[in-house]
Amino acid sequence: MAKRGGFPGGMPGNMNNLMKQAQRMQRQMEEAQKELEEKEAMEQVIAREYESLESEIEEYLGKYTDYPVPDNKPFKSYMDAETIKDKSSKQYAMKSTFLLDYNTGIYMIGNRYACALGSFYSTDIGTEFDIVLESGEVIPCVLADVKDDEHTDSLNQYTVANGSIVEFVVHTNTLIPNISNRWGNTGDVSKIAGFEGEIAYIRIYER
Repeated sequence: MAKRGGFPGGMPGNMNNLMKQAQRMQRQMEEAQKELEEKEAMEQVIAREYESLESEIEEYLGKYTDYPVPDNKPFKSYMDAETIKDKSSKQYAMKSTFLLDYNTGIYMIGNRYACALGSFYSTDIGTEFDIVLESGEVIPCVLADVKDDEHTDSLNQYTVANGSIVEFVVHTNTLIPNISNRWGNTGDVSKIAGFEGEIAYIRIYER
């Protein structure tokens, strides 16, 4: 005679296993939800930091003035760093930070080439600026010296003797092979790839 009641086939054991499985799945779902929330929170933090950084970059890059240059002045001259001799000057103090770019023979400060400009553009040693060529090429520079007004035009934009707007500070012996042709030293830094062509304008960054 069959027994009445109870759970045929051992149902209580099966139910217990199902409950444990359900609880395990519930914990996994909760953990996954927590990880998702933490990921979303981190993404929000990163997004805010990125927006802040982007704003700072835009603000920095926005602080500049584009200066015009005279036409037909592609020649770019140079001066040897050893001509900076006044030990009391900012130029001389800056010289100790020069690093030579052996590919060009031009001295650099950080990722910018050391240059001199006429007083029309700036007299503040250490000012960062870009030489923007008509080709679209941008040469990042820093003001390492200022041309003597006696040697420049009436607006103090370029050297009268050779028409150069910008004068690079160099190690002459390293530079000359890079700017020479079969007739010898051209004296023109424009002979270096990336430096050739007319200057469109000079962008001076505020300090």
